[in-house]
Amino acid sequence: MTLIMAWREQAIERVWVATDSRLSNRGTQGTVRLTDAAAKLLSVPVVLRRPTPMSVLGTPVIATNLAFAYAGSSLIAMHAYAAVLPLWSHLQTSGPERLPSIRAFAEHLCTFIAAYTRSVSSAYSSPQPSQCALIGYDTTLETLDGWMIEAGRDDNGGQASLRQMNLRPGEIEIFGSGAGRVREELAERYAAQSPNWHREPLEMIRAHLNADQAVDVGGGVQLGYVQPEGFQLLFDVQPIVPGHQIPVMRFRGFDFSKIGTVGDAFVNLPGMA
Repeated sequence: MTLIMAWREQAIERVWVATDSRLSNRGTQGTVRLTDAAAKLLSVPVVLRRPTPMSVLGTPVIATNLAFAYAGSSLIAMHAYAAVLPLWSHLQTSGPERLPSIRAFAEHLCTFIAAYTRSVSSAYSSPQPSQCALIGYDTTLETLDGWMIEAGRDDNGGQASLRQMNLRPGEIEIFGSGAGRVREELAERYAAQSPNWHREPLEMIRAHLNADQAVDVGGGVQLGYVQPEGFQLLFDVQPIVPGHQIPVMRFRGFDFSKIGTVGDAFVNLPGMA
């Protein structure tokens, strides 16, 4: 289970997405923590190609990245994510050179989520719920857009449902097993005002995770933002860490000092404090 928050920044055209990094499993002895470095916020590359006489696969003409975040069954979500990776990076069109709508991508993703949910739920002999969010810039609507796919609930008859996320200014989408408690905290903290969100939800999710009061929500913060240029995944920068004289950068719970180089190359991923 997990906690995911998505909100639109008022000052500029940007949607922030933040998640925890704990992966847990409910067993006969209660909920078990599996890892505090799970991948719950991922980037989906999208490439539109133009067919040419010299290339069967086509020449790339438009490329972007979409944000993918999930709660519930990681088995279902990660396999659906893996299914669309090679497909969405090899799109072609013989008509206008324009990317499909975010809704069209979500409908395509829904096919895989529904299929994996049915098979995994059948194997467990019980519903295996999953929630997957897809957020990106819709070139047709000329705005940021997000869609939620939900499957595996007892009340939906085994079908997957699709709904548009509420990403209007001043609103915030919260889902996952920790959503109820965080909504209550938000209501208490901002009861007397309608905030124009900036980084306040990020500060709140950091405080929530540092308290570590829930066995199924915790670890570190995974963070990224969606702009018209696409989705950008970030390092989480923690400026005050006992025993460190400089800010600590983490990616899915891993310290940047341990994963920041690959051979002679270094990772150049931006960070956010």
